[in-house]
Amino acid sequence: MGEYGYNVFLASLDEGSRHMAETLNNHISLNYPAYKPFDVKPKSRDCEEWVLNYRKKPKTGKPICNLYSKGGRLSVHFVFLTSMTHEVLLRQNEFGEKTRRLILAQSVCRYCKGEGGCPWRQYFFINGETLMTCPYPYVLFENAGDGDTKDLLRLIDLQTRHMTQDAKDIKGSGYDEIMKSCCDGVRVTHLRQIDLAGDGYAAPEFCNPKRMDRYAAKYNLVLLGAGGGLWFYHSDDAVCGIGESDDSGQTCVPQGAYAAAEITKPLAVSAVRVWNHTVKWILENQNAVRKLEFNHLTIPYLARFYKENGNERMTVYVPVE
Repeated sequence: MGEYGYNVFLASLDEGSRHMAETLNNHISLNYPAYKPFDVKPKSRDCEEWVLNYRKKPKTGKPICNLYSKGGRLSVHFVFLTSMTHEVLLRQNEFGEKTRRLILAQSVCRYCKGEGGCPWRQYFFINGETLMTCPYPYVLFENAGDGDTKDLLRLIDLQTRHMTQDAKDIKGSGYDEIMKSCCDGVRVTHLRQIDLAGDGYAAPEFCNPKRMDRYAAKYNLVLLGAGGGLWFYHSDDAVCGIGESDDSGQTCVPQGAYAAAEITKPLAVSAVRVWNHTVKWILENQNAVRKLEFNHLTIPYLARFYKENGNERMTVYVPVE
């Protein structure tokens, strides 16, 4: 099969779809010039279907998106990784209703259709509800038109911010085995209110400050205070790249029931994995995740980092009904 270029793909589209493809291409080439329209090829013998991938290199690496041409109409395909899925779900109301419904429908786990029972599902706590999705949802905009332009450009911008997502956060066949090797199991515990002091990271008796700083930034954890360890809460604002502009104002750990998972190798395991492992246990034991509110913030989980007999430990606390 010979090699084809971008113009061949354009020529396969009708006028309206061609304008949409050019708009997307101009946006990517202007803002993300490292990504090029590679891998143009027909998907059918009669050349009625074509595909194009925006990658840094031909045939290798994760694309920002894929464009498809069929019968002159354009379709746009995205593959979301964990952090991208999380941000899009949190920002769902920023998209048009058509896009929002499409994302929610196509993010559901395609293996178990949202019913549970497969090892690849992942969980997010969105608007007080636990959502189950695929580890990397395939979201396809079929017959994309001018009304989809704003949302597609927005998704491209968000996708590029998450392209460096660590593969360790993606669920796979070895996920349960990894968790079993470093997690002592999940149990329900009742915490009394714990008043905290603002000692910050300068507390080497709890953990390695520099490593903790990097870990917290990577997994969107915001320092809450110190009390028997360093306490953090997971920040949805941080997932969306907003940072810590909205301070929770919280100075204590609220009392209540929590599902707790203790990790023996804390900084070697992502907080994303621990959250999913714990929520899986909660749902399998016929419980539900409870909303935990710090002033105007809704918190899906807390994390405590501490040392026990000189060894670093982490316990993740997910509030339960």
